[in-house]
Amino acid sequence: MATQAAWMSLTAFRRHSSRGARTSKQVGVARMAFEVVGFGTWAQDLITFVPTGAFGRAKATNIGRARMAGVEVDARASVGPLEARASYTGLATENDAECTAVTGGCARPQLPGRPANDFVGDAMLHVGPAVVRVGVDAVSGMVADLAGSIGVPPRVLASTGLRVDVTREVRLALDVRNVFDVRTGTYAGALGPVREPIGDYYEYPLPGRSFLVSARFTEGR
Repeated sequence: MATQAAWMSLTAFRRHSSRGARTSKQVGVARMAFEVVGFGTWAQDLITFVPTGAFGRAKATNIGRARMAGVEVDARASVGPLEARASYTGLATENDAECTAVTGGCARPQLPGRPANDFVGDAMLHVGPAVVRVGVDAVSGMVADLAGSIGVPPRVLASTGLRVDVTREVRLALDVRNVFDVRTGTYAGALGPVREPIGDYYEYPLPGRSFLVSARFTEGR
């Protein structure tokens, strides 16, 4: 599986700010909700995972100063038995401890392991006590090294699931992740394109198709 945490703070983030707005509206039989949040972080001491050695194993490294700014958008809508949810995160990062030489100045590379675009969408159909779901998760604009020279291929993974309330207290669920069993992506190699396992970092591939069965009991529901 991919690395579970892309970064950790060491001493603290020195400055952080965020602004947002939320609204909801009823249009005929449709119910819609929309939320937008903007955020910014300036870090003085930052630990992030970077590939090291011949095999590119991830190692927690203190890289120093960094900046992050982005926007989060969340939207929901429902019409009768149909329900849809979508969320998007756009992120711009700068590694202030690195400098890529360019004509007339210094270009700051983006931080590794943080996608510039992350979209998650789900559509659900309610049929009596059952809910059928299909979803998609798309990630792009990610690099794997501090210099920003190793690009991680964009990926789109599909999922589906079924949830049934057997009684008021018992709920059964089946989730299938990575429905199409996507295992590899095309990386830009030194001698041309190469096929490698998908993931946020080398040597940390994401799993292929997986199944999750769960049962939930709630007392006095």
